Amino acid sequence: MHNSAEVSSDGSSVFLISVVKPKKYAQAILIVLFIIALILYVSAIVHTLNSNPTGGAILAVFVLFPATILFPISKYLFWNLYGKEEIVVSENTINYRRSYGVLTTNWHTKKYKPLYYNIIKQDMDNDLSIIEFGGKTTRDVPVSIFKSSVKTPTRQIVKLTQEIKKIFPIEEITHKPNKKELLKIRA
Repeated sequence: MHNSAEVSSDGSSVFLISVVKPKKYAQAILIVLFIIALILYVSAIVHTLNSNPTGGAILAVFVLFPATILFPISKYLFWNLYGKEEIVVSENTINYRRSYGVLTTNWHTKKYKPLYYNIIKQDMDNDLSIIEFGGKTTRDVPVSIFKSSVKTPTRQIVKLTQEIKKIFPIEEITHKPNKKELLKIRA
């Protein structure tokens, strides 16, 4: 992977834009799998329409096949070809969205007080990492707020935390919370 990232700040918020860049052979494999799935789908449509289709066959071809095979493969393909994750950290919220090239999700907002972070190394030479943000509940229990999905160059994640520290206090998680301590905040 040759992912890239850009960190910027406007004085009140810090922005991280991470872009997915898989190797060419991985992109080729994904494209071939997508084409095979598309050919199977078109073949199933033609076969179903040429035969005497029942309600179950129509449901399987037009709903189940795209939902279980075609959509996940195409989402994974577009993420690996055009994937981009945007994170905005401000003093009280973390906003994020993901772009698949042809589809961009809505902004998701997570509130916190105070904010903690953890840089999680993803490969042997520590060149790529992901960042996890956490906070605490009113009972002082650590909670996971957001975990990035793009492996980002570690130096850019360090730059992100440095930019955040210029605006407001942020602490690094110094211990790994156990399973009882980790709660998921549902949007």
